Amino acid sequence: MKLLFLFTFLISSALADSSEERGILTSCNSNPCKNSGVCTDGIFGVSCKCTNGFIGKYCELNNPLYYCEPNPCKNDGVCESVIDGFTCKCPAGFYGVTCQFQKTKKKCETSPCLNNGICIENKNGFQCQCQDGFNGNLCEQRRDFCRNSACLNNGLCISNQYGYRCDCLRDYFGSRCENFDYKAWRARMYLAGLFALCLLIIIFLIFVFIFCQCKSYKNKQNLVKAQNRQRIRTIYGHHINNMRNIDLEPPEKQPYEVIGKNQTSSLGKIV
Repeated sequence: MKLLFLFTFLISSALADSSEERGILTSCNSNPCKNSGVCTDGIFGVSCKCTNGFIGKYCELNNPLYYCEPNPCKNDGVCESVIDGFTCKCPAGFYGVTCQFQKTKKKCETSPCLNNGICIENKNGFQCQCQDGFNGNLCEQRRDFCRNSACLNNGLCISNQYGYRCDCLRDYFGSRCENFDYKAWRARMYLAGLFALCLLIIIFLIFVFIFCQCKSYKNKQNLVKAQNRQRIRTIYGHHINNMRNIDLEPPEKQPYEVIGKNQTSSLGKIV
């Protein structure tokens, strides 16, 4: 009996030395089993009893066929075994234990509202809260505050982002051109009358100047004529007076006076 025990001990020691030389674990003290595997010492080394979902000498490998066959993951999800179950790696756009849910894109994520409108999500989708001066489903329309013009007295309505303003005609003022500036109107009428009076005075002075120039010119003409007549009287003397007294009769009936050579007759002819 002692010999059998000694023989068994020697064989076990030899196997242990051989296992250590080959890198085989011979003791469960180092807990070589992974993933909650149960370690058992044996003559030829340790052995691991793996939990569900794992395989391998030390339970280090997932058993894809245990929980992942058939594939429980939906929407092309990838199944991976874990302790007492599996996990699904879901593709983009899906989530859930088995990738059964699809991620819905938020309606306001693309900022559909224009002109700085605020997007508000609701059960029907989204709604745009527009800034002042804009309207429409997407705040795409500029609000026309001048559609029903409130400007009075022919004021021009100009629409802007916050409302409207009235561009008033002369002498009108107010937010709606409802007031009339009588003082400015009187001042302008006074200036207009003064300008008209000055213009009339200028026209009158021009007329007087032209009249005086014409009269002066006429007087000069008369003076020149008078001087010419005086000059003629001086040159011809009494002959002019005699010419005025000549009886205009036919030549054959007109008597002639015989005078000396190189003298002038009563008709002024040289004989």
